[in-house]
Amino acid sequence: MAVPISNVTRRVVYAPSGAGGAGPYAFTFEILANTDIAVYKDDTLLTLTTHYTVSIAANGTGSVTITAAGLALSPLSPTQYAIVGNRTIARSTDFTTGGDFFANTLNDELDQQTIFAQQNAEGLARALVAPQTDPLTIDMTLPRKADRAGKYLAFDVDGNPDLGVSVVDVTDIAGLAAEIAALSAIDDEIETVAGIESQVVTVAGDSADIQSLATKTVQIGVIGDDLAGTGWSHDLGLITDAAPGVPAATPDGYIVAVYNALADVETVANIDADVTTVAGIAADITAVANLDPAELATIATDIAAVKTVADDLLETTSEIDTVANSIANVDAVATNLPNINTVAGISANVTTVAGIAANVTTVAGISANVTTVAGISADVSTVAGDSADIQLLADNIGTIASKANAGANSDITSMTAVTSITSTGALTLASGGTNQDITIDPSGTGKVSIPSDLEVTGTLDCGAIA
Repeated sequence: MAVPISNVTRRVVYAPSGAGGAGPYAFTFEILANTDIAVYKDDTLLTLTTHYTVSIAANGTGSVTITAAGLALSPLSPTQYAIVGNRTIARSTDFTTGGDFFANTLNDELDQQTIFAQQNAEGLARALVAPQTDPLTIDMTLPRKADRAGKYLAFDVDGNPDLGVSVVDVTDIAGLAAEIAALSAIDDEIETVAGIESQVVTVAGDSADIQSLATKTVQIGVIGDDLAGTGWSHDLGLITDAAPGVPAATPDGYIVAVYNALADVETVANIDADVTTVAGIAADITAVANLDPAELATIATDIAAVKTVADDLLETTSEIDTVANSIANVDAVATNLPNINTVAGISANVTTVAGIAANVTTVAGISANVTTVAGISADVSTVAGDSADIQLLADNIGTIASKANAGANSDITSMTAVTSITSTGALTLASGGTNQDITIDPSGTGKVSIPSDLEVTGTLDCGAIA
């Protein structure tokens, strides 16, 4: 299709428009086929048919419409669409001697050549080129890839391309933007310092002395105050007086004296807080100075004990304070010291009694009974002499009691090892229940002795009485 080729730039750029940004987007340069253009969505190259379609008018111009797939392709919110002439540079015809030479074939070939020239011109228009008025000696060849990688483009003194600074260096400088801005704000001061360069060099040479003075800011401030008339009660004019040990004719006597003792002055300056503390207890120091040297010597000998007492007094709960607050009790103990010494002499017994404190408390609770027992100590001794009999009775008392209290079914069948039953009143042997016997059965050749005044109520079955 032969068409006139207009003198126009073979590139157009549009902001997104139309439904959802689909266009259409018109181009006014002529094309011979829909493959003669390239379409970009921002920097993304789109694919014909998949991402866009092309409509060509009879005069060779046309328009591009973005498809749904093209709209969905990243970036989703583009800033522009660019349509660029992009016909493949090739020759598809060949005229032979004596062969066909048709006008339409020739027109197509000339159209292609014109399109190729326009595409090249459009590309060159976007290239970095030297002005036509530059000298003929200019060389716009770039440095080799390996050399220019990571570098900015620069130009040498002849205006030819050269290697610039590293991208990393520029990034580092960009990171100092705040510092550069700060220096820019004091450019006048920088010029002033530049104007006194020699003095700055001199000061730099004395940096060690200046650093030494920097550690004496307090002292310098004191001197400054004095010179201003706001410091010490005496002024620095006194430094012209002679110091002890320095000839009176020396105008800087005190300065020399202080300088000679500078190490001591620095030592005192470094413990100024301690000096202030000592000054605050000047009265106490005077009192100590007035003490008897002998007493001070004694205290010095026992300084460990003094420290112990001082440490205790500084505690939150001081044992010394506790004792002092209970001095009445301490006095009471002192007046009973002989008794305390006696108790101390029987400390083992005290320990034993302490171990049976519960029993002692129990006995104390029955002290009246203990007094009663003490009043019949003779009877207690008698009972103690019959301890064996009492033990025997104790061993059988349970049996006797149970039999005696058994009611109608009681049957005391025997009383073993009982040598006698004595009563201070009438003694009755009575069986319980109905028709129960009382049997007295001696052992071996033993006999039952019946006194003549025995009174029997009921029936007495004597059996064989010897």
